[in-house]
Amino acid sequence: RSTDCVPELKREEIEQLIVQLLLDHVL
Repeated sequence: RSTDCVPELKREEIEQLIVQLLLDHVL
């Protein structure tokens, strides 16, 4: 678990971005 590169970006934000990308691809 290395969160030193992007400490500002939380897992929730990253997950939301991934979900949005997936939805965009699916739709």
